Amino acid sequence: MKSIKKTYAAIQIIFAQIIAFIFSLVLQRKDIWIFSEKKTEARDNGYHFFKYIRENHPEISAYYMITKDSAERHKVEQLGRVVNYDSFLHCILFFSAKERVCSQIHGVRPFEEYSGLTKLYFYRRKDQRQINLKHGISKDFRPDAFDFRKVGFDLYVSGAKAEYDYIKKMFAYPDKNIVLSGFCRFDALQHAAAPEKMVLIMPTFRSWLRTSDSSKERASEAEAEKFREAQYYQVYRELLNDPNLRSILRENGYRAVFYLHYTFQPYTCLFDDAVEKDESIVIAHRKDYDVQDLLMRSSVLITDYSSVFFDYAYMHKPIIYYQFDKEEYREKHYQEGFFVYERDGFGPVLSQGAEVVAYLKTVLRDGCQMQEEYLKRAEAFFQPYDDHNCERVYQAILRLDQ
Repeated sequence: MKSIKKTYAAIQIIFAQIIAFIFSLVLQRKDIWIFSEKKTEARDNGYHFFKYIRENHPEISAYYMITKDSAERHKVEQLGRVVNYDSFLHCILFFSAKERVCSQIHGVRPFEEYSGLTKLYFYRRKDQRQINLKHGISKDFRPDAFDFRKVGFDLYVSGAKAEYDYIKKMFAYPDKNIVLSGFCRFDALQHAAAPEKMVLIMPTFRSWLRTSDSSKERASEAEAEKFREAQYYQVYRELLNDPNLRSILRENGYRAVFYLHYTFQPYTCLFDDAVEKDESIVIAHRKDYDVQDLLMRSSVLITDYSSVFFDYAYMHKPIIYYQFDKEEYREKHYQEGFFVYERDGFGPVLSQGAEVVAYLKTVLRDGCQMQEEYLKRAEAFFQPYDDHNCERVYQAILRLDQ
């Protein structure tokens, strides 16, 4: 079945290039820009930049690629020009677009889950650009993802000055191929409403525990069994069932929302069964919650290495780093880059669940204010700091042609 689908995808790719070539002059005059994130999502920098373009530059033929059954499709349908991901039209627009804009490494490529199909690409516009809006601050050392000569990006969008300096120097980016703009989604953070009494627990994934397909709703039984045996699962199950945590939440009128990284979402159901029922603890499924909405609505963030903490620091809200497996994480996942948590972090780095709960108690007692030491780090880290990030990205794209 998979081989049949791959063959069908290959046929669409080939014919789409033929059509794009035949009608190249007509399509070039339309100034086509295509946008995407993960194929099922509209919640990150891709969505926010698409929204900006649709509302401020109607002269651009902008299209957003998203799956037909996505729970977030309605958000982009309100803006217009929505295209089904992996459709024949998606293929045509991919080869015809002047700007391919994406927050993910796959860069809005159709049928990206099938390896080898890029060998079939024979047509590309001479003025075509690949724009890397990014998903998070590039704090770790990942030459496979950040070297634009290898990855093929024409513009790398940087979210902060320290990141910009590190990436530009490390990979010798020419000035026109990297921009210090801030992330497009940061514009919305500038207008966030007052937070609710919510503690957000949002750890990142571990590469050695990921499932075969992150988009599926549930992990296979074999994957689930492996995950249950992992320290990661044991640690967070214990934290969520910690009676001291629950007591602190109830006493202060708070609730904790536990949201796994997109890659680990197929494991969410395992926590549904393992966490004792309590109104103060919520196990969040991605179909029901939006990451940025949770970041904006919550008052405290508990994470490990997830780059979402940068968004939190941008809003000057308290952060707790729970890093119980630092050596294994650095050995098997990502190596340390320019960002050293103990030196540069925006909150304490803790390794024990009891320490996390104790510090959380202090944070809630003090009204969920970021401590002065961490506030100064955040203010120094985010430059520029305003709601013009989308505009700076737009101007940087225009400069590529100049």
